[in-house]
Amino acid sequence: MLHASRSKLYLIISFMISVTMASYALAGPISNPDNKTLAAKVNGRPIYLKELEQGVDKALARYRKNGAGSISDETKKKIQKLELDQKVAFELLVQAGERTFGKEIEQKVDERIKTANTVQADGEHTRKSAASNLNADEHRKQVRCQLLADEYLKKRGITDLRVSEAESKKYYEQNKQSFRETESVKVSHILIPLPKNPKPEEITKARKEIERIHVEIVAGKNFAELAKQFSTCASAKDGGDLGYINHGYMPKEFDDVAFSLKKGDVSDVIRTRHGFHLIKAFDKKPARIQEFNDVKDFIDKFLIKQVQANKIREIVDELKHNAKVEIFNN
Repeated sequence: MLHASRSKLYLIISFMISVTMASYALAGPISNPDNKTLAAKVNGRPIYLKELEQGVDKALARYRKNGAGSISDETKKKIQKLELDQKVAFELLVQAGERTFGKEIEQKVDERIKTANTVQADGEHTRKSAASNLNADEHRKQVRCQLLADEYLKKRGITDLRVSEAESKKYYEQNKQSFRETESVKVSHILIPLPKNPKPEEITKARKEIERIHVEIVAGKNFAELAKQFSTCASAKDGGDLGYINHGYMPKEFDDVAFSLKKGDVSDVIRTRHGFHLIKAFDKKPARIQEFNDVKDFIDKFLIKQVQANKIREIVDELKHNAKVEIFNN
């Protein structure tokens, strides 16, 4: 059995809505005197339309990044509703945290801000903080809201939830095909490249070079050393090692030969769109379904997140039942 990671509780909150919390990870009740349009109120505390629109814009950007060419009005409305549900749920948790912890949370806020500043100063934080464009008061307010929600969920036992081995095995048996590994082969190669639309003389020159290297390999020269010396692939520094590759990782001409070689074999010269290759095979793994013990940790973590998601939904529904939530049509 596994316990949920306490350090990543903010990710669990997102799971209850079935999308990443990144869109509102620090989305507490931010004052917005320049825009009084309200999207909702939770026990009288406002959620501004501008906040909601920012979350929707980020969600739409993720859709487009994942390949969505056009997004229908219906989909946009669903995204907007989802974002509003997230913000309402988060606000309910923040307010529950305020009622539970009061001012004692302030010390933890100080500690978290100090830790974040230390990490950034040490150069470990390589990307600009999402809060870098906020003033100190706004940043503190957002960190405080996140901590209140986190700490309240912890107090409600969200980090103590477990799944049994029997539950994990049941999931494994019902979803075995999800753990199928395709055939793979461990190979190294040497590449002598060709330019796009090569001239006949360029083809002749490259072929002579790869054939010369092939002769040296047949004569007993070390494949890895020759790869380091002559191959132009990025793998050259590792002696041409590509590791285990699956079908489709390399061009078909390469695949057909690589998967036909026996352990220790070196291919004849092969031409692909990249140029001329020599391939050496080291090992082959047949297609298989991974054993339960190989994937148990993954299943445990996945199931724990599901259990936590259901628990968080119950908590939010309970809070909502005793709250006044007003949604405004804009």
